[in-house]
Amino acid sequence: MGEMVFMADTTKLAAEILEMVGGADNVTFVAHCMTRLRFNLKDESIVDDAKVKAIDGVIDIRHSAGQYQVIVGPKVDKVYEVVAKETGIDAGDSEASEGETKGFLGKLMKLISGIMMPVLPALIACGMINAVLSILTTAGAVSAESGIYTLLYGMGNACMYFLPVLVGSSAAQFFGTDRYIGAVLGAILIYPTFVAAAGAGDALDLLGMKFTMVSYSSTVFPAIVAAWFASVLNKWLRAVLPDVVAFALVPFLTVAVAAPVSLLVIGPVIQQASSLLATAVLAVYQFSPVLCGVILGPIFGLVMIPLGLHWALIVLSINNIMTVGSDPILGLLCCSMGVVGACLAFALRSKDPSEKSLGFSCAITGFFGITEPALYGIILEHKKIIIASMVAGAISAVIPAIFNTCTFVMTSSGIFSFPGYMDPSGDMSSLIGAILCNVVGLILNFVLVYILYRPDEEAVVE
Repeated sequence: MGEMVFMADTTKLAAEILEMVGGADNVTFVAHCMTRLRFNLKDESIVDDAKVKAIDGVIDIRHSAGQYQVIVGPKVDKVYEVVAKETGIDAGDSEASEGETKGFLGKLMKLISGIMMPVLPALIACGMINAVLSILTTAGAVSAESGIYTLLYGMGNACMYFLPVLVGSSAAQFFGTDRYIGAVLGAILIYPTFVAAAGAGDALDLLGMKFTMVSYSSTVFPAIVAAWFASVLNKWLRAVLPDVVAFALVPFLTVAVAAPVSLLVIGPVIQQASSLLATAVLAVYQFSPVLCGVILGPIFGLVMIPLGLHWALIVLSINNIMTVGSDPILGLLCCSMGVVGACLAFALRSKDPSEKSLGFSCAITGFFGITEPALYGIILEHKKIIIASMVAGAISAVIPAIFNTCTFVMTSSGIFSFPGYMDPSGDMSSLIGAILCNVVGLILNFVLVYILYRPDEEAVVE
């Protein structure tokens, strides 16, 4: 009985919202995140914000990134199902909204939001498992040789390792094609044989041509590009092939063409860009460590890691540690606590209980070094938080440059990363720099986000 009442309330809420935004004829696109219905409307001027806010069940409204967003809280998925059915628009049909969002940054944020929000619950779940494992290991309750450690480690890291599969599926739906084709393309990117070849530095010999293999584990944008290419190819094949053979040939040809292009074209491009970037970073560091920190601090976590451009720096760092015993480049990038400050400020500023919960959850996972939920669920969703994070990143990265902070072993991020910055010689300056950098980064991010971010005044990204 209770479930029937809930469904009735949900249907009524969806109907009232749809009526107040101008009806199904005024909607060109609708999707949802964790708490919001995101509409693209033909004519937003006919919508009375006060009437929408007055609907029982509506928490608030936002005008952001060219969209009319109605906040309804955790029941958003049920409300969306009714709205999508009434409008006949599916979230995967992104073409309906193409061109509605203005500006490159607006379109990029819309793409990241549309693709990554469905993946976010899985990222948070695995992040929390990793956090629990870190606590148990540090407290001595679990040893690295135990079965419970192996189980939790696998559960906690599975999402990040197989992230291209999840992203490929979500991106395929976003671009309006078969999400299972997107998942398969993501799986091909991290097929163990290919990952092993990339780790060994092997090249793939095809018809006498050498193709460099690249590791795509934990990356985001290669799978997005692969899914986009597959969606374009899929639509073209469906247009030219007869219906009688389309069912079998379209998926076959889509994967047969998109997979090698993704592996052998995207991979070398990313590797070349990454290598050039590493060379440039090293040159800038040799010229001025402070300048290098100011440049890298804002972009390493927000740009380079999602694009997969950070791998050359990782390789460079490993080589430095193996040959000279320490690496200053990743030492500059030791501030992982900045996301914690940003998430706490976001949680305290938000009025929606679901967004508060999201902020605190991402702060907890970020504290233990799992920053992906914060990155894709909060920071990249809001222009002002991006700006605040970049400013804080630039300033905080100056500190390890001054203290000559280095990594002496390859370490993770978060609260348990600090031992990796301890100089075996006993000099404490490297560790002090890392601690100060994280403390300052956390405080700066918190203050800047708290000052700049206003849920009621979210600026449209142009």
